[in-house]
Formats: sequence, structure tokens, C-alpha cells
Amino acid sequence: MNHTNPISTLQHWLNQHIPACESLGLALEQTDSDCVKVSCDFDKNHNHHGTMFGGSQSLLATTCAWLAVHLNFPQANGNIVIRQSDMRYLASAKSRVSAICGKLESKEVGNCLVMLQKSGKGKINVQCELVCDGKIVCVFHSEFVIFCNN
Repeated sequence: MNHTNPISTLQHWLNQHIPACESLGLALEQTDSDCVKVSCDFDKNHNHHGTMFGGSQSLLATTCAWLAVHLNFPQANGNIVIRQSDMRYLASAKSRVSAICGKLESKEVGNCLVMLQKSGKGKINVQCELVCDGKIVCVFHSEFVIFCNN
């Protein structure tokens, strides 16, 4: 993998392995272990009400949270799956939306690392927020399972 431009490398990987990301215009804006930010093209994701389709927001949030886990657990080589999620829609999104996942909680990361060392499988809870025009429009809570073959 080319590590000179991590955003470009991850964007290419997502587009190849999760074709919906490219089809729906998901664009990585920031990708590091402290913050992941992914935006979504409004024109490709609006519904008949002139707002962003809820399914598109779900894909955006899931992708953002997955990337946060991936960047914090590179030893998993992408062997990460979502186990459960909950999305709370707070307001309509009438333009471009960005999903933002801040630094994962150190206690969560530590607990997951202990599970990975013991069994090669760990779980972690991740939250991200979807923002439109400076306003939080959705809050996404999820749990991911990570697999490492050590």
C-alpha cells in the first residue's frame, strides 16, 4: 500500500471494496487516529423531500466509524465488522453532510487490546456525529468487532 498520501490510499481502497462509497460520493477529508471526517455528496443522496436520504446517512456514519477503528487497529488489516448500531436523527439535512468521529476513548481501546491479546477478537464502541451547515443532524452509536490472527 502507498503510504505517502493516506487519504488517497484509503479513498481508493473504499471505492474498490465498498462500491457504494464511490457511487454515493463519499469523500475522505481527514483520516488519522485522532479524528476521521468523511463527507457525502448531497446531489447523489437526496430524497423526494429535498433532504438527505437516511440510508445514505447510515452508510456515511458506518464508513466513518469503521475507518476510525481501522486507523486505531492497523494490526487487524481491515478485518473489522459492525456488530450493531443505532442512529438518532435530530434534524433534516438539506445540503452536504460530514460524519465526524473523534479520538476513540482510551478505556475502550485498552479493553479491546486486552481482548485481542487474549483471543484474537475484540470489540469496541464508537460514536460519530453527522453535521450539516454547522449543526448536528444525527448521532450514530455502534459496536465493531475486530479480528486479528496473532
